[in-house]
Order: sequence, then C-alpha cells, then structure tokens
Amino acid sequence: MKYVVIGRKNDPLKFTMQAVGLEYFDKEKGEFVMIETNKLDIGKNQVTARFADYELGFKMIEFDGIS
Repeated sequence: MKYVVIGRKNDPLKFTMQAVGLEYFDKEKGEFVMIETNKLDIGKNQVTARFADYELGFKMIEFDGIS
C-alpha cells in the first residue's frame, strides 16, 4: 500500500490493523508499535491514526450492487 502526504514523499508504512488497534513498524525503534483502539479516531465508515507529523486514514466505500 502506498500513501502520499501532501507536500512531501514518504516511504510506505508497514502496518496491520487488529480489533485491539493499529500496529505499525517504527523504524527508529526497530519494532512494531501498537496504537490502541481507544487512541484511534473511529467513525461509521472511517478509521484515522494520528502521528506527530501526519494522519493515516482508512475509509470504507460501498458501491451499489457490489457485495
């Protein structure tokens, strides 16, 4: 998965999303770090994780007639 933060280019973030939170690989620590669910912005159709200098968002889009 690739993502772009407006105004600069970033390396792809390595992550997994679980029921308990979002786990991502922190290059500085050299290990996976968990952001617990209660620290994520969770809406009806979206999830957003906030970092010091950017946000990583996921949005569910439903198309009519596709299941």
